[in-house]
Amino acid sequence: RLRCTDGPAGTLSLLRDGDVELRSEAGELLGTGVAPWTYRQREKGASTVLVRFSVDVSGGEWDVLYFTGAVDAEGGPGRRLE
Repeated sequence: RLRCTDGPAGTLSLLRDGDVELRSEAGELLGTGVAPWTYRQREKGASTVLVRFSVDVSGGEWDVLYFTGAVDAEGGPGRRLE
C-alpha cells in the first residue's frame, strides 16, 4: 500500500517486467511507471536493497511522483518499503 502525506493512495505493484502500477482500493488504475523500476544489489552481509521508481499520476492535481527506498529482500510478502 502506498499512502502519501499529501497525494494519491492505493496498492503499488512493482511488476517483473519493470513497470509500476498504482491502483485504488476499487482497482482503478491511478498511475503507471515513467521508467522501469530499478534496485541496487544488497551489500555483503546486508538484507536490504535500494529500490527506485516513479509513478505518473497525471490527470489530477499530481504529475509524476519519484520514490527511493530500502526494502528487506528477505522480508517475505509482508515486507515494507521505507
